[in-house]
Amino acid sequence: MGTGSQIWNNWCSNRDAGLLHVRRHRNGGAFTVRQKHRSSHAFRSSTATATFLPHLKVASLSSVQILVTSIALIAITAFVARFGVEALAGYGLASRLELLIYSLVLALGVGTTTMVGICVGAGLVERARRVTLVSCVLAAPIFGTAGLAVAVSGRWIVEQFTHVEEVVLAASGYFYVTGFVYSFMAVSVMLFSAYQGWGRATVPLSTSLLRVAVVLLGGWVILQWPDPQLYWLYYLVAVSIILSASTLAIIFAFRPPSTTRKVLSG
Repeated sequence: MGTGSQIWNNWCSNRDAGLLHVRRHRNGGAFTVRQKHRSSHAFRSSTATATFLPHLKVASLSSVQILVTSIALIAITAFVARFGVEALAGYGLASRLELLIYSLVLALGVGTTTMVGICVGAGLVERARRVTLVSCVLAAPIFGTAGLAVAVSGRWIVEQFTHVEEVVLAASGYFYVTGFVYSFMAVSVMLFSAYQGWGRATVPLSTSLLRVAVVLLGGWVILQWPDPQLYWLYYLVAVSIILSASTLAIIFAFRPPSTTRKVLSG
């Protein structure tokens, strides 16, 4: 009963608010709606364009970066497949479990994007940089420790899913190599999230392209050797992560993003 009354009251309030924008004229029983001036519509249209266009620019570049990352994963999968079905199964298992850790890093990155965006919007540039630094300092040891745990207990983790020795060796080997670079992965995600808060996505996209180039070129070179090893690909993945994160961190340290505040009046 109380819920029904609340719904009815809310409907009546919305109806009365809507009637404030409608004028009733008695012209042969017809109703006419008061139209606003064209200049008001033009201003609202231009304001909406000025508001959403910067968001779309950042979102489009961020989407391209996700696409680039997916291309790197597809390329690594294709290279691993050259070593047999067991190697492919082991890498697939390890990469899916790694995605769980990566999702936790992204969760922390969402908070970084929000805090940096608030500081930048308020004109607190130095505070936004401190937030970015604190996020990196916080994420690196947390996920670095998680990576060490994964590297040490990789075989035990894989054996919870399968006991095929070839698959276990392929998956645990991937954990052992890449687990030591989880801290770099965390820093890369934090900086990517911070750049989104700054409204800048070009630099993270460039470092992602660098990683893809390293993976593609390095993987091709490895497969050209007479007796390539699966672990070489794993080390290539680790090197690409370190190189991408280090490049992004160096750029942020020496050429941090800046912002120009634009105030809409009217």
